[in-house]
Amino acid sequence: MTMPSDSNTQSPHRETGRNWTRVFHLLPWVIALVFYFTAGGYLSLGTTVLISILMVISLDLALGYSGIITLGQAAYYGFGAYTAALFSIHVYNDPITGLVVATVLSALFGFL
Repeated sequence: MTMPSDSNTQSPHRETGRNWTRVFHLLPWVIALVFYFTAGGYLSLGTTVLISILMVISLDLALGYSGIITLGQAAYYGFGAYTAALFSIHVYNDPITGLVVATVLSALFGFL
């Protein structure tokens, strides 16, 4: 007697449900990006919202896929924030360049 494979036992409705969850995962990013580019006077608020969304999604990924409650991503968040701040004070005051430098150094920190 052979067991049916996993692909035969899944319901076709389950795949449709996954597509809806992908839409809901993108919704906060879309709202935050629209707010960021349309509300010119509130760029710092828009940036804070985008950063918070990134932190929450990283925690959701760690908890949802592995089942581990971890706040280790806060170390990279803090490292990147300090890197961007120190870079803008001592080297160059462009926010995009600071973001790129903070991202690269945080990735290097994570690799080490």
